[in-house]
Amino acid sequence: MINITKNQFLQFIRTKKDTDEKLTKATQHYLDYYDKYISTGKKGNWNFAAFLPAWFWYRRMYTQGLLIFIFTRLTEKIEAGITDKIMHYYPHLVHADVEKNVAWTSIAIWLIFAILCVRYADYIYLVFASKQISRGTTTSGVNRGIIIFFMVIIVLSLACLTCLTLHQ
Repeated sequence: MINITKNQFLQFIRTKKDTDEKLTKATQHYLDYYDKYISTGKKGNWNFAAFLPAWFWYRRMYTQGLLIFIFTRLTEKIEAGITDKIMHYYPHLVHADVEKNVAWTSIAIWLIFAILCVRYADYIYLVFASKQISRGTTTSGVNRGIIIFFMVIIVLSLACLTCLTLHQ
């Protein structure tokens, strides 16, 4: 599945800060992973930046980021549906207790999924790079604008929550 050379991968992941004499820590991380994968075939590696789904968009893996976003929204909808069904069939249960137990289950599922993303993000990125290079894309870079976008969303969300809290 990986059909690229180390030099092709380096050219794909290289940033403006990388020079021939010195590579950035991130670039070196991915090159080390490439070497590890090629020599052992092991897909697992730890990349804690991938704990946040925005990492996929930052690395320009928009489809993968969208799939993760959809998965998280889907688990929220399933959680709400399960709570409604339980309350429909067992009306004598306390709604808050049911919601709390279903929420913990949902959190556990999300956490397992997040750990899998962290564990296999480097492999997903390597496969992405291999596909892009085979299509003729020789550079990727990162999308720094996505960081600004998410920071604005976080600040606006916190501002809204603060306003809602103050007006109750």
